[in-house]
Amino acid sequence: MKFLAKLSNLFLKKGIFDDIHVLSEILKPIKDVILFLEGTNTNLTDCYLQLLRTAYIFKSMPTDDYKTLKASCIRIFNKR
Repeated sequence: MKFLAKLSNLFLKKGIFDDIHVLSEILKPIKDVILFLEGTNTNLTDCYLQLLRTAYIFKSMPTDDYKTLKASCIRIFNKR
């Protein structure tokens, strides 16, 4: 039982749950974009709009706490 208490304290101190929450907020819209673009009625306009939405997600990420993650996401996005 002590181990679980120590482990939960470690997670709380590190803010891992906040980090996972932010990551899930980033990944869910990306997943939605991919599913939308795999649809049968998708055209180039839809692709462009989804790319703009994805770019907005990256640009609106908090910069204070997640500067490295934001820079990595933008670098990967621009690579394609």
